[in-house]
Amino acid sequence: MTRMKRILAVFLSMVLIISCSIPALAENVQEAQVYTEGFHVMLNGEYVQFTDATPVNKQGRIMVPFRAILEALGAQVNWIDETRTVTAKTDDTFISFRVGQPNIDVTRNGERSVKVMDVVPYIDPALGRTYVSTRFVSEALGFTVGWDAEDQTAVIIDFDSLYRDADKIFSNYDALMESAAREPGQSYRIQDKIVSREELSDAVVSEITTEEDSVLRDDNGSGTRVIELDMGQMIQGLFEGTGEDWTEEDLELLAQLDRIEMDLIAEPDSGKVLMKSPANELLFGEGYGDLWIRMDPEMVFGSDVIRLPGLDRPLQGELLSMKERLMQQSRTTGDDMSVSLYGELAEQYQLLRTILGNDSLKKTTSKGVTEYRVQLDPAKIMDRGTKVSGTLVFTEDGKGGITCKGELTIADPAKGSQMTLSIDHSSSKTGISPAALPDGERVVEAEELVEEL
Repeated sequence: MTRMKRILAVFLSMVLIISCSIPALAENVQEAQVYTEGFHVMLNGEYVQFTDATPVNKQGRIMVPFRAILEALGAQVNWIDETRTVTAKTDDTFISFRVGQPNIDVTRNGERSVKVMDVVPYIDPALGRTYVSTRFVSEALGFTVGWDAEDQTAVIIDFDSLYRDADKIFSNYDALMESAAREPGQSYRIQDKIVSREELSDAVVSEITTEEDSVLRDDNGSGTRVIELDMGQMIQGLFEGTGEDWTEEDLELLAQLDRIEMDLIAEPDSGKVLMKSPANELLFGEGYGDLWIRMDPEMVFGSDVIRLPGLDRPLQGELLSMKERLMQQSRTTGDDMSVSLYGELAEQYQLLRTILGNDSLKKTTSKGVTEYRVQLDPAKIMDRGTKVSGTLVFTEDGKGGITCKGELTIADPAKGSQMTLSIDHSSSKTGISPAALPDGERVVEAEELVEEL
């Protein structure tokens, strides 16, 4: 490995550590019971029981007795023998369909529509039961339907029921997000200082300090960032046991990366960020410290290190409540659904409620100052593996700005590791505009540089 590639490898490792400071929380999801024979229907994590007639697959649709499925979905069901018509009613929806006909008439909240089934309802002459498509009647009543091919199960989820009380549970969080939303056309100055201290083992302790000073307006932004870290300590942990032989010259070069300074400019049209840093001279060679590198924030190389914080904060008028965000996410589940999906979502929702619900995120107002305080209790957040604790305090300045101060600790007792994040953030209105790329400056694409290494 060449010296420059070694240095780049360490630098990229630092990027990954910084961007992944908070590990994914371990899940503790109850696995759903799995049936091994035939076709099945699952509603909100529970298998629907069919006593005298089982689901069948007809032309790629799971067909089930109409009364059993509709009553399981909470509907009042009626059969009109003269016209062989089925009607079903819930609090906000009324549907009707006829045996042998493809149309489902749907009236929801007073609005009528017609859905066309690709497999029509039919009567099984041997059983005397009327079968209907699980997907079409469930979706007509407002449920989300997917398919678990491995378990041969139609998976139905009622997201409205799962997130029904979210507006009340997360009202403090929604108010905080509304306070943090940016006004269109208004510039904001963002100042951040985050100190991350990680104890990976008894012998390796790293500390990374990131300081940010930037100006944002709508999709435009520019700023400076300084990252300070002890490269020598990190090398011990990253390359221990790899057989790499680091020379004194290597270590001297790496020491120059202990403090990384960079200038950043967001490009709203391309969605990319321009970055200029003296560290580029060490990474890519002579002359690269004076030019701008165009990077995609989603690239592993750039990750959150080059993303301007705050640009992902919504503008006023674009803000979604927690419930709206959860419901929006539910619409992206797709047709492929595992039988364990509902349990996983319910577990995640409970975790989200424990961290950001009103029981944890308290709102107080005193002498015109509004404060939001979140206290994380590890006993409530996780019962195994990773433990998260700490306090964050958000304070409105009364002028459209907000501050956030606090400390979080993420510990894994089994591994003897711990990470502590100290956060000091402020966002305030300013009359300063974000900087643009100066005329005559040279820009290179990050992909081209990576290919050359």
